[in-house]
Amino acid sequence: MNSFTACILYFILNAIPLSGARQSRPVSEVIILKNNERLKVTEIGVHGEIVHLRVRVSGGTAEIERRIDEFEPHSGYKILAAVANKQSADDRLNLAAFAARNGLVSAAERELALARNLAHDPALGKDIENEIIEKGAAALEQLFKDALKKNELSKARRYLSEMCVKYPGAESARRAESLLSELASAEDRTRVDAAAQSAAREAAATRARRESLLSPIRKHLVDGADANKKGLLASKRIGEALGFFGSARDEFASAFTEAEKLLKDRKSDPELAGLASALQQLARNDLVDTLLNAGSLATVQGDFRGAIGRVNEAIAYDPANRDARDLRARIEIAANAPRLRRSDY
Repeated sequence: MNSFTACILYFILNAIPLSGARQSRPVSEVIILKNNERLKVTEIGVHGEIVHLRVRVSGGTAEIERRIDEFEPHSGYKILAAVANKQSADDRLNLAAFAARNGLVSAAERELALARNLAHDPALGKDIENEIIEKGAAALEQLFKDALKKNELSKARRYLSEMCVKYPGAESARRAESLLSELASAEDRTRVDAAAQSAAREAAATRARRESLLSPIRKHLVDGADANKKGLLASKRIGEALGFFGSARDEFASAFTEAEKLLKDRKSDPELAGLASALQQLARNDLVDTLLNAGSLATVQGDFRGAIGRVNEAIAYDPANRDARDLRARIEIAANAPRLRRSDY
């Protein structure tokens, strides 16, 4: 063999693809590298671990090479699937192995089933099946834990059920036993939280009901205080001042009466009764002060009977009030009249 013939033979032999090489295939895919670089691919070829790509670039296309492990798992699977012989059990098995190794459980299950069907061997790829079971159970366990963190208990139960049904066996049973304990604890916490929330809502509703009952009493007290203040400021205009004191008296008396009604709920709602009692005491004090203010002005005006009537009303609300009794004595003296009989008051 001359040197020319030998040279030609060398180039012919080296043009033959090695074992594992895949003929380039036209495609239209977006392939993603692990560094998140996106490639618009028009042609793919695979030689061992090396991927040959024709990609779109500005102004045309370019050829590049990358290792298969430089691609994110889904893209790596798409590359291998693009050049695989779909009717080859070995190619399907290789795809199943790649998918299982990279956590693409659904793709691995599909490719393994196709490989077994093509090979007419239901036991083919037992090691791959074990890896699929391990990766699948682990993926469902992670989904379970993620759902548990979000308190999505129905999702967590569904993932746990899917694990037990889809991946039966001792290892899955051990996983499930541990996860069931976590789920039960989460459900207990949820029940406690729900009870607390229910109690909080009930308490809020109770506060709102109490406030709706107490609010009118507070308004009477505010309006009464305003009228009493106006009466004090108008004390030089006795008639006008007495009118203000009369309005204040009516407001405080209404507050006292409405609070009295709420005290009947002492047994059913002790807290409401306590709040009502405090407001009633305020109403009593303000009412007595207003009546004494009006009694003093009526005395100045010379209306001794009207003055005594106001003071007696104050004593009826607060029998132990020393100021009211002292004022009544002074009014009787001012009237320059014999002590009136109690029946006259």
